[in-house]
Amino acid sequence: MILGAFFCIILILSLSFSVPAYGDRRRNGDPSPEAEAEDVPASAPLYAETSRLLSDALGQYEEGLRFLRTGRRDQGLRIFSEARTKLRQIKLIFPLHEAAGLLELRLDQAANPAAFNQAFRRRLAEAIAGTREASPRAFRDLRNLAALNPRYPGMGAILEQAEIDMGCRFPPPDPQALARSDELIGSARRLLRDHNRGQYPIALEQVNHALSLNPGSLQALVLRDRLRIALGGSGVLDRAAEDDYQRAVRALHQGNPLIALAILEDLLRDPRYQHSARLEDLRRRIESVL
Repeated sequence: MILGAFFCIILILSLSFSVPAYGDRRRNGDPSPEAEAEDVPASAPLYAETSRLLSDALGQYEEGLRFLRTGRRDQGLRIFSEARTKLRQIKLIFPLHEAAGLLELRLDQAANPAAFNQAFRRRLAEAIAGTREASPRAFRDLRNLAALNPRYPGMGAILEQAEIDMGCRFPPPDPQALARSDELIGSARRLLRDHNRGQYPIALEQVNHALSLNPGSLQALVLRDRLRIALGGSGVLDRAAEDDYQRAVRALHQGNPLIALAILEDLLRDPRYQHSARLEDLRRRIESVL
């Protein structure tokens, strides 16, 4: 019973944590550990403790670097070992803690640059293979490797494919599928324009088919919302719901599909949003990686 309760506590705490995705950090212009230390939301359980551990580990990383650069390797590696202990404590609670994972890689890189560079390709290959299996841990590892070596040949394309494999990005449809999708959208739009409610279910079926061919079609998403509103449902999110929707999308991109699903289910409890095409599309993307 005690072990079971402990496991439940760890699981709840892990699901309550989120950090910005690699792309967000790069757009902010600072992929450094210092920027990572600010990524823990103050609302997360054990925020103060994990922030302290991360700050201490970062300080020891910087102190160890100074020892290494001045030729005192043994002292530097001893301090690195203490930093790793703190990072393990963080990851015991938050196994996918991205900042801790990135700092671990920086410790490896500083301790033995030659060995790290030799192992980089192997780690990258393992992370890519993991994202093909929709592994959140592998996705985190891949983003961290990209943060350490953003100029690695083909890294941008590797990240883009990983986002597709993780269900965070739609794959590009083939030209024939695009053309057929446009035909279906045009037909559904004409049915809606005729104001014949008896034809609206047919139009909705056509739009759904169009979206299956081209999931990223904004025209189809807007048209589907219009049809569902005409059929008695609502697809428009108010400001608070839109904020929650964006939180769910960020959680999915960060490799936290269970957090995204929890936010989504809260939104769907509101009768106004039970027919929202955007929420249904998000559910499909989440379920594809669970």
